[in-house]
Amino acid sequence: MDSIDHFIGKQSIRIQEQRALLNSHLRDEWQPLQLMFLTFIFSGIFFQLWNKLSNREKDLLTALKETFFRFVRSLPIISSMIQKELDATKSEIGKNMFPLKKGQKYKTKLPQKGLKPEEVVELVRTQYKSLETTHWEDGRVSGAVYSCGQENDRMMSEVFSMFVGANLLQPEVFPGPRKMEAEIVSMVCNMFKGGEHACGVVTSCGSESILLACKAYREYAYKKGITKPEILMPESAHAAFVKGGKYFKMKIVKVPLDKKTYRVDFKLGKQHDIPVHVDQCMGGFLTPFVGKEYNIPPCDFTVEGVTSISADTHKYGKAPKGTSTLVYRHPKYREGQYFAYTDWSGGIYASSTMAAPANYDSN
Repeated sequence: MDSIDHFIGKQSIRIQEQRALLNSHLRDEWQPLQLMFLTFIFSGIFFQLWNKLSNREKDLLTALKETFFRFVRSLPIISSMIQKELDATKSEIGKNMFPLKKGQKYKTKLPQKGLKPEEVVELVRTQYKSLETTHWEDGRVSGAVYSCGQENDRMMSEVFSMFVGANLLQPEVFPGPRKMEAEIVSMVCNMFKGGEHACGVVTSCGSESILLACKAYREYAYKKGITKPEILMPESAHAAFVKGGKYFKMKIVKVPLDKKTYRVDFKLGKQHDIPVHVDQCMGGFLTPFVGKEYNIPPCDFTVEGVTSISADTHKYGKAPKGTSTLVYRHPKYREGQYFAYTDWSGGIYASSTMAAPANYDSN
């Protein structure tokens, strides 16, 4: 024990000597104001670096590589070469992917004289519809078109014509669309076996449904005191989750898939009070009906831990392109999805989705 005390005392003396030497050197070479200024500068640099490193979405090595190459690309001689190649590639893509027929060109100004309705229809048919060359009706396109046949298309066109002028922000003036969306949400909640508290909303697409789920759960995390929430997602998850992470400043953590089961343990979510979202945007209107026949495990609200589900009505739901649904097990998860602003000079502004007009939900 005495030897340890002796060693500590000796080291303490050495530290004191080094400190005195440093102070003497600084006193001879620097003015106090200069030292204060340098301390302020280096402290600022340190905290900036610390903030970037602690909030980075990628590992340190990847972040350093990206920073280095970003610097290299910013050099004038390099950036000019890159821009030249980008311009050439952009031009080539425009020619190959968006070719115009002979004699056609883009209209960039309003016409001096308007067209009659029949002229507009003819213009669309000959100048725009005629540009389509892919025969998706023959099944030559995957993941882009979910057609339900001409009869269904005609029916939807007739329904559209009834509400083409409806402003969905005014349900007191146009109650029909509001009732439709409330019924759709209730049907989907029932389809996924939601209980009496199940609720949801109609959105414009699957990506919006996913984004809203990300926002809702970020707010849910904030209420629990989690200041830097993360999204744990399998490597196979849709890119919209990464988009949500970027939008709402949530770190993305990709989890490798189990090569045998490709499953996730939902009970972990319930055990740790972590919301679990099931993305069924593609097959949401298939799995509830064919699950038993094809031995598909349940992926609805009967599974403990599942707190929300997204399902696109325009994919196998026989709805027109541009609609999706997002349903929750309980309203407490949905609360963070809303946006409300009460200090606007125009009155109270509130919306439950990204696009303001689509603001109807169902309890």
